[in-house]
Amino acid sequence: MKSRVGIVDWPQKQSFLRLLYKVLNNKALVEQVLGAQYTRKTDQLLEELVKCYETFRRWDKSKPSNRLSKRFWEQVIIDYEIEAGPTTLWAAPIADFIALFSKAEYFSQHFADFINDERSCLDLKIKQLLELRFARPSHAIEQVESSESPNEYILRAHPDLKFAGPQTGLKNGHIQSSMFYNMPEAATAWAALVESENYQMYLECLLSLKDLVLTDHWRESLRHENRIYDAGVSLGGGGSPEKDWVIMTSLLESLGPTCSLNYWINDISPYMIQNSVRSLHRRLKSGRLDQRIKINFDWSDFLELDMRFKRPSSNSVLWALLGGTIGNVSERDFFRSLNGPSRVGDLLIVGFDSIEDETRSAFEERMSEEYQCRELDALLQTQFVVSAKNGDQVAPKVDVVVKDYQESPSHNFSDVPDSRTAVFYSSQEAKTDGGVVLAYSSRYTSAAFLAFARGFGWECVTMVEGKSGSRFRQVLLRRFR
Repeated sequence: MKSRVGIVDWPQKQSFLRLLYKVLNNKALVEQVLGAQYTRKTDQLLEELVKCYETFRRWDKSKPSNRLSKRFWEQVIIDYEIEAGPTTLWAAPIADFIALFSKAEYFSQHFADFINDERSCLDLKIKQLLELRFARPSHAIEQVESSESPNEYILRAHPDLKFAGPQTGLKNGHIQSSMFYNMPEAATAWAALVESENYQMYLECLLSLKDLVLTDHWRESLRHENRIYDAGVSLGGGGSPEKDWVIMTSLLESLGPTCSLNYWINDISPYMIQNSVRSLHRRLKSGRLDQRIKINFDWSDFLELDMRFKRPSSNSVLWALLGGTIGNVSERDFFRSLNGPSRVGDLLIVGFDSIEDETRSAFEERMSEEYQCRELDALLQTQFVVSAKNGDQVAPKVDVVVKDYQESPSHNFSDVPDSRTAVFYSSQEAKTDGGVVLAYSSRYTSAAFLAFARGFGWECVTMVEGKSGSRFRQVLLRRFR
């Protein structure tokens, strides 16, 4: 439930924040936040302290997003090592919101006292959630954590999240495609597309991935130089739990019966992540693997891994970018980003659609046929419909236009030489520079893509072709420098 200020579960959060306000001794914290800036302006410091104090006292009248509020929350996050940012806090359901504070011992000491204090007048739902997280004795907390629900999970995120995807222009302005991928409507449309089994590339990626993990090259790579691959990171992996299941179970099998696996699902959309959470938790429980596989969730942009992503504590890591996602972003930015947290010996699975010996006209015809799907059309149109100022405006039919790689970089959607890109527009008029680009997908010759990856330090271990003459390729790479 969203309130008029656009914050999920606002009434419950309001109740919790009033309680949190008491726990944090707000005046002292605000003074710490603003003190450095106003050390020589005592009168102004006191004035700002009063303003900030009043802002947080009147939660029912103030949205916690102004300048002072933002500074306050950033300081809370740093001081108490909360793995989230303000954006995550406001977008998370109330149970997840409270869970983000549950690891800080400072809070548990105080909240346990508040639970039984009748003067605190806690919202009933908040009180129940606090009892689960903070009630004494300590064994009660352990009991709750051991029976974790699929609806309760820790989501690591960043307060200044950005996404450098294809820009979408609407009339006089432009919006980033993060505004599309971060909408719940997009996650719903994606789930409908996958369940319809009408999205050929998704099916081809899943089948070739299953073939890849059965190869001798895969098994030998997991034993290369006696390395231990006990961590996997699925980049842009939200909403595709079937593929994650294939990877994590194969990795676990290679580790032996006594070892455990840490698996990260990274995505720009918390709604896509939520779709994966439910499915994977059910599978882990039914397969009795929940004690051996720990799934972690990271809400961030995989094009900023070098700045945002903390490498898992592991000897070696398997990274994965599946489903042709590489073709939706700058390939150069992706490898530069990945090279930040990755190390020599790490493995990377990349799925892409190839254009071996395919003419331009044949490619254009294939793209038009593959994307004539009602569910896929709905997914692409969601961005246009929701972003349009007139909410009941019907999006035009999605058109596909093919662009070949040119020597001039400014004219290319792809960084890989000899590539070809299908660009999805919202109307006929969008074929000109002033139109609306919904998305794009670049395709490569295998040789050109592997040479490009090698230039960034990733060599090919093996490549698996899709079944029945499919042009989809699943390639396993190893970082060698």
